[in-house]
Amino acid sequence: MTTPAPDATPAPTPLVSASQVTLYRECPRKWAWKYIAKIEPPQSPAAALGDEIDSEQLQPYLTEGRSFDFTRESGYIAAAGLAYLPPPMHPGLEVQKHFVLPAATARNPDGSARFGYQGYLDLWLPSGGAPDLPAAPPGLVVPVVQDFKSTGDLRWAKKENALAVDVQANLYATWAMYETGARVVDLVWLYFQTRGTRKVKRTHLRVHADHVGEQFVTIDRTAVEMFDVRRSVTDPESAPLALPPNVEMCEQYGGCPYRSRCNLSPSQVVDSFAAKAAALTRTTQQELTMSSPGDLFAKLQAKRAALTSATPATSAPPTPTTPQPAVASSPPPTPLVEEPTLPPTALGINPPESKLPPPPIVDTTPAASVPQAAPAPVEGAVAKRTPGRPRKSATSESEDTVETVTVTWGEETFSPVQYNSFRVGPFSVTARVLPGESRGDALRRISAELYAFATEERANKAEAFKRALGR
Repeated sequence: MTTPAPDATPAPTPLVSASQVTLYRECPRKWAWKYIAKIEPPQSPAAALGDEIDSEQLQPYLTEGRSFDFTRESGYIAAAGLAYLPPPMHPGLEVQKHFVLPAATARNPDGSARFGYQGYLDLWLPSGGAPDLPAAPPGLVVPVVQDFKSTGDLRWAKKENALAVDVQANLYATWAMYETGARVVDLVWLYFQTRGTRKVKRTHLRVHADHVGEQFVTIDRTAVEMFDVRRSVTDPESAPLALPPNVEMCEQYGGCPYRSRCNLSPSQVVDSFAAKAAALTRTTQQELTMSSPGDLFAKLQAKRAALTSATPATSAPPTPTTPQPAVASSPPPTPLVEEPTLPPTALGINPPESKLPPPPIVDTTPAASVPQAAPAPVEGAVAKRTPGRPRKSATSESEDTVETVTVTWGEETFSPVQYNSFRVGPFSVTARVLPGESRGDALRRISAELYAFATEERANKAEAFKRALGR
C-alpha cells in the first residue's frame, strides 16, 4: 500500500513595492529599520491629509460622482484638480487598482518568480480618457496611469526628466504594458498644493516599451540586492546597523525618524548637514539657470494681459473620450505561482515634505557689497572708488552709468553637535553686466561663481569643525 504524500502548500511569493525600492536606494539602513526591524514611524499630519484627499474626496467623486465635501479643507484642495480628472464613472475607470507583477530575472529552479512587485494605481484608465493629453497614434489605445500626490509647495513636483527614471512610475508603466499589451503608456502625476493657494500641477510623460523595459531591469537589480540582504539577516533588530548609512538623507523629508538609532559619529552628522545644504543650493542654482528676472517679468505681463482681455466663460465638464479599438495583445507572461491575499488598505499618496531652510537671497537691485569674506575674483566686477580719487582717463566709461547686478549669499548656521556650531557667509558680489549680456545672463554667471565659492567655503569649515572635535 502506497502512503499518500503529505500536502505541500507552496510558500507565498514575497512581494516588494516601489516605495521599498526607492527607500533602499536612498538609504539601505533606513530601509532596514522599517522593513527588517519592522519599526514603523508615526504618520505625519501632511501624510494624513494626503490620504484624506485621495480616499475621502477624489475616490468618491470619481467612482460615484459624489460632490466634494467643502466642510473640510481637503475638499477645496481636491476640487483644484477637476480640470485634470476624467468625468466620474468614466468607462473602464478604476481607482486604487491593485496589481501584482513577477520579477524580471530572479527565478526559482522550477521557473517561477522568486519574488514579485505590487502596487496600487490611484487612477487606472486602460482605454485612455484623461483630459488634455496628446492624441494617441492612429489605431492605438494608450492606457493612462494617474497618481495623486500632495505637497506643501508645487516646486517639489517632479518634472518629466525625473519621472522618466522614477521607480514608481516605471513599475506602474511596466504593469500597464504587461496587462494590456500596449507599447505606449501615459503617466500623469497630479500634485495638489496643500498650503497657500489651492492649485494643482500636472506632470505628464508618454513612455515607450524600450525605455520602460530598461528601467524595469535596473529596478529588478535593486530588488534582488534587497532580497540577498534579507536572506543574510540573523537578528532583525541589529541588522540595520550592519548596513551602510547615507548621511545625505539624514536631514531630508524633515529629518530621518530613525536617526537616533543609527549611532552616527559627530563627523558623520556634520557630513549630513553639509549634504543637505549642498542639495538645497544645487536646487536653487538650477532654478536660477532655468529662469531669469526678465523672463519672470515677461510672464507676469502676459498673464495680466490675458486676464484683462479674457471674457468670462462657463466651464463644462470634460467630454468623455471615445474608446479606440485596442491592438491585439501578445500572450501575457506566465503569472506568479500564487498571488498572495493582501489587506485592502490603500497606500498613502504623499511623501514626507522637506522642511528646508530658505534659499540664498538673490537681489537684482544694484547695491554695494556687504563687507564680508571676499570670494574669488569675478569677471566684470566693479571696483569701488574711494571718495576724491581721480579717474584714470577722462574718456573712460563713467562708473555711475555701468549696469550692475548684486548677488548675496545668506548666512548659513550649522549646529551638528549641541552647543557647537559653525557659520558660512554671508557673501555678496556686485558685478558689471558685460557687453552683449542681459541682466539675467549676468545674474546666472555671478550666481554660479558665488555658488562654487560658498560650497568650497562650507566644505572647508566642515572639515575644520570635525578636526576641532578630534574626530
